[in-house]
Amino acid sequence: MTLELPIDKVDKWLWTYLRSMFILSRTYNTEDEMQVMSIKCFFQNVINLMPNKYIKMRFTEYAYMNSNVKNMLLTNPDLQNFFKIYPNIAEVVKYSSNQFEFLDFCLQSNFTAFIWVYLMQAYYIALLNKYGNYVKVPSFNEFKASYEPDRLSKEDWGNSLWFIIHVSALYGSGDIYDIFENYKAMLSCLQYILPCPKCKQHLIDNLALIDIDNCGSDRFALFRCSVDLHNIVNSSLGKRQPSVQEALGYYNF
Repeated sequence: MTLELPIDKVDKWLWTYLRSMFILSRTYNTEDEMQVMSIKCFFQNVINLMPNKYIKMRFTEYAYMNSNVKNMLLTNPDLQNFFKIYPNIAEVVKYSSNQFEFLDFCLQSNFTAFIWVYLMQAYYIALLNKYGNYVKVPSFNEFKASYEPDRLSKEDWGNSLWFIIHVSALYGSGDIYDIFENYKAMLSCLQYILPCPKCKQHLIDNLALIDIDNCGSDRFALFRCSVDLHNIVNSSLGKRQPSVQEALGYYNF
């Protein structure tokens, strides 16, 4: 079955993954401890399931905020103004000393959670530029304005999350056991952070209908279950229900 996507296909999926993370960072309830734990779980497992091993490794380093990541962020010319405006963020980046300390700090508010995803994107852009590209890190305030919660529709977050659900099943890097365990955890955590209360319950109910524990024999089985899950929603909305083979064609990058 299909393995991870090559590095030259990264633009086919990464920006949609980041978009979903930006949206959820703006919409989860920071006063609800379960949602805070769940978005951390979701972010961790999305990184674990990224469809390219190199990108997964780099973003794991970002989540751990290792010394190379700190240096690339703090010395990035495109981020100097950002760090002047938010010196507390620079301090936490500089002095975070254990795994996920920076992430845990950022998940205290939607504003800083958005910053966490923004700096992860900036780190990826810095990696691109290291190898001869020149992509400018977008202005933080302008970028944040495009993710105001009252301007985000169900299509905005629904389409990007379904993309992750399907692509992670088909192309997640690693062995099938790890992919399956990370995938189950990702869906379990997603139940608590969807930006729609009714949708959270629907996901809980619909997951029970596909028997997720029998979906982990290989990537195709996992992808088939993702299509079955999506088609339960399609059926409830009166939409057409693509076959598994048709759905495969949508993700043949």
